[in-house]
Amino acid sequence: MSQGIIKERFNNIDFFRFLFAIMIAMFHFKGISGDYAKMIPGIGHWHVCVDFFFIISGFFLFHSFKKDMPAFEFIKKRFLRLAPLIWLFLILLAIFYFISGQSVPFDYYILRATLLSNIGFAPNTLNGNHWFIPVLFWVSIFYFYIGKTFEKKYLNLVVGLVTFFSLTVYLQWTHFNTGGYLGSMLFINKGVLRGLFGMGIGYFINELFNINFLKNCTKISKIGISFCEIFCVGLLGYFLSINKLPGKSAFLYILIFAVIFFLFLRKQGFLSRILDRKIFVVLGSWAYAIYVIHPLIKDLFKYFIKNSHNSIIKHHSVEIMLLYILCTIIMGVLIYYLFEKPFNKFINEKLCSKS
Repeated sequence: MSQGIIKERFNNIDFFRFLFAIMIAMFHFKGISGDYAKMIPGIGHWHVCVDFFFIISGFFLFHSFKKDMPAFEFIKKRFLRLAPLIWLFLILLAIFYFISGQSVPFDYYILRATLLSNIGFAPNTLNGNHWFIPVLFWVSIFYFYIGKTFEKKYLNLVVGLVTFFSLTVYLQWTHFNTGGYLGSMLFINKGVLRGLFGMGIGYFINELFNINFLKNCTKISKIGISFCEIFCVGLLGYFLSINKLPGKSAFLYILIFAVIFFLFLRKQGFLSRILDRKIFVVLGSWAYAIYVIHPLIKDLFKYFIKNSHNSIIKHHSVEIMLLYILCTIIMGVLIYYLFEKPFNKFINEKLCSKS
């Protein structure tokens, strides 16, 4: 969801950021208003959008990679990009818990605030709706160090091995399904594995992009690419709409999206060009705030509606879900303009510019 300084703007990818943030918010809400999920049986697989986010983040990490950047500078910028919204969320959550009389362990706040939760330093009992963020932070650092350490002729092999083994272990661990961040195998958990293979796939998409594959296409080739875009988007949309895996392995979700993502980066087909609009830059800028705040909005709906007026949800589940999404977007937009955007501007001008 986050990105650094990049060489060019990919407006159509911002469309994906916004769409996936909304889909993840809807996926987490299905446990509160389950009836509407019957209209979209495939919503149970929408957690795969997190894997799509990792692929996008991996691409942009290496697309903007600077080998001469000091490690501490990278870590500082990454932390200050991801952590502040988590701090705001924790403050708002603490206020809500105080009013509602709920409580959570003290280490919940400390580990969340320092991006140390959900990577092996806390039990599975700690709420994990934001597990993606600490995994993104630490896996980004891991790949940054790999990029700085290894020469190009070895880097593809190292990243390839990490990607291959993390993906195969994860798929076999989950019986070839997707989803999950809990569980541990020695020092690693499912969430970390998802970060490793997702960002690794993003690395190889960047490599394919850099060799100018499909950059200069004939009109006939663009027609073929347009057909491929429409087919892949339709196929992915179909399997994310019905409660059925594409075959025997959920890996096809990831593979299909990787193809879509690369084609949209290349902008040679009809869909990738028609969605390459500046309006999506605005929507994409809201995605991180929407993702961070949606668990709090979900808890508010659960506390004030489900626990007190459960009959409303039973008879108006679709309306409640739409209201939840609307509230989540509005709150995300407010947080972006009132907090995230000014804070990022301050950091870039006052702190990062001094480095």
